[in-house]
Amino acid sequence: MIYIDFPEYYPTEKIQEDINPFIESGILVEYKVIETRAYAALEWTIPTAIVAYIVKPYFEAFLQEAGKQHFEILSKKLKTLINRGKQMNVRLISASKSTEKLNKAYNQSMAISILFEIKNGKIIKLLFDNDLEKEDWDKAIDQILELVIENYENENFNKLDSKIKDFDNKKAFKIYALINKESKLVEFYDDRTLVKKTHKK
Repeated sequence: MIYIDFPEYYPTEKIQEDINPFIESGILVEYKVIETRAYAALEWTIPTAIVAYIVKPYFEAFLQEAGKQHFEILSKKLKTLINRGKQMNVRLISASKSTEKLNKAYNQSMAISILFEIKNGKIIKLLFDNDLEKEDWDKAIDQILELVIENYENENFNKLDSKIKDFDNKKAFKIYALINKESKLVEFYDDRTLVKKTHKK
C-alpha cells in the first residue's frame, strides 16, 4: 500500500482520477485530505499540496513478489501523479509581517513531492524543480527508485548508503533529493547542507 495526501481544496473527482491509475494496476492506495494551515519552517520541510508516501513494507513486499515488473508499474503511475503537480500553480505566501523571510532562490514545486522510506527507516523527500521539464521529473523518479530498491536488496553496500553516509542518522531527520539543473541527476541533502546550498544563491 502507498499513501497519498491531498489538500482540502482538491475536488473529490480529481482525487479519484489520481488514485485510480494505481488501483487499476493492483497497487493499494490509502489517501487523506489535509487541512490547509500556516507553517513556520524552512521551505523544503513544508508539506507540498500533494504528497505520496512509499513506505518500507511496500518495498519489502514488492521485491519479494514482483521485482522488476512492479518497478515499472510503480514508476509509470508515479509519473502520472506528478504530472498533476506539474500542472498546478501552488505558491508560498509569507505572513504580512514576515515578507522578507521567503527564500526567493527556492524554486522547488510546492504542488507535489514523493517520500520514500529506505531500509534503515529514514525518509527521502524527492522535490521537483519548477524550472525543469516533466521529462526531467520523470527521470528523477526512476533514479530514486533504482537507488532505493538497491538499498533494500544490498544491505552491506549500496550506492544510496554511500551518498547519504555523512548525514545525521536519526530517523526523525529527512533527507532531501533535488534534481541538478545541469546534469539532471538527483543529488542528496540534509537540512544543514540544503541551507548552505540555498544561501549561496
